Amino acid sequence: MSDEMQRIKYDAIIVGARAAGAVMAALLARENFRVLLVDRVTFPKTTLSCPLTFGNTFEILQRIGVLEKIQALGAPKLRLYQTQIGDVHLRGRMLPYAGFDYAYQIRRELYDEVIFNHVAQMPNVETRLGFNVTELIWEKGRVVGVRGARSAVRGRVGGGDEIEIFADAVIGADGVFSTIAERVNAKKYNVIPGHTCIYFAYYENVKPAASEPTATIYYDAGEHFAFVTANSDSELTVISISLPATQFERVRQNYKNVHFEYAQKIPEMGERMREAKRVTPVYGVSPRDSFYREPFGNGWVLIGDAAYYKDPLPGQGIHDALRAAELATQAFVEYRAQGKTARAWNDALRVYHKTRDRETKAMYELTNFYADLERPRTPQEMDFFRAIASSPKWSSIYVSMFNGVTSVKWFQRLDTMMRILLGWKWGRLKAKLFRVPPIENKERTNATA
Repeated sequence: MSDEMQRIKYDAIIVGARAAGAVMAALLARENFRVLLVDRVTFPKTTLSCPLTFGNTFEILQRIGVLEKIQALGAPKLRLYQTQIGDVHLRGRMLPYAGFDYAYQIRRELYDEVIFNHVAQMPNVETRLGFNVTELIWEKGRVVGVRGARSAVRGRVGGGDEIEIFADAVIGADGVFSTIAERVNAKKYNVIPGHTCIYFAYYENVKPAASEPTATIYYDAGEHFAFVTANSDSELTVISISLPATQFERVRQNYKNVHFEYAQKIPEMGERMREAKRVTPVYGVSPRDSFYREPFGNGWVLIGDAAYYKDPLPGQGIHDALRAAELATQAFVEYRAQGKTARAWNDALRVYHKTRDRETKAMYELTNFYADLERPRTPQEMDFFRAIASSPKWSSIYVSMFNGVTSVKWFQRLDTMMRILLGWKWGRLKAKLFRVPPIENKERTNATA
């Protein structure tokens, strides 16, 4: 990095160049902010993540001009979403969000590289990969820059010489174990102890779950696990298993075979994996607390997993990260419009903070409910799930909570739940009294065809 680069003062330095950081760099650049985007790694690089990308995320990716490049990776469009608990099979189709009625599952090393390469070519964006931020620079109680060096290369004693780079603000998009969050002592709140450990990998020759690409979740209430499969890029299938945190130490002793071990507990899955071949390592995520962090202070902002993290089971991480980038960008625009004063900073970022918490609260609580795999399923809960699964309409409304079409708060309202339950019970009663067959969800899978 040249002396000239060190003297430049940016509008923002973003630490972390994966999805959240890269997208925020793009959004800020479109608003004529000058951005430096740095990361300690180089791309392509794997990470402990295998999320789905839903329609409410495509809208943001389309705005920065990268969606077509992501679509060019050739991942299948997942329109059918299935959940199986015991003898109950729910099959719903994603309702369209801004015209997108599907999701993608794409390996993160491909996904992150495509977004980064696109953003790196945008005006107002400079990038520096392989640069490790170690400290923040403070001046009069405000963060005014970063201190760091070229990342150490394996086989060498250390990295490059340490340098300082200055900016109006430093944005931490550097993940759950954020250096920026640690250096500013960002407080956590609404912390929920980690319920699950997760192991995932990509396989070839997995038999499809349906006659079209799909994401499928198998819950086993007796064995307390959730087995997730989804068609991915390159004709691969991602398989992820969530297990109770109490099982982590046992499973890690034989983690390479964990998917085959648990597939045998699900007859359909055992058949689907009979000829499967693993093509990536098995990646494991130890039990992690869910949390919110205070997302801003004097001269610093947190986005993505650095600011807010919940159990990965519902696949919401990418959307949450990009939405946070969008909200934080709006705050920067307002801060500039109001004269870039200390008061303008606090007022604008406070809106980001409150909006993030309000928008994520219901899904945060629902995720905690789902991720508690060891809790008993009550008869009332199973009846409610049967009622949803019996109706194609309600099944699609239910699965569309995950792409932002259906409000989680609305779906959980008493009047909504009563409509679902009473409709189901009336259908069963009518079938008995008048010998009218109840309406069934006739979405077909290979297992039922």
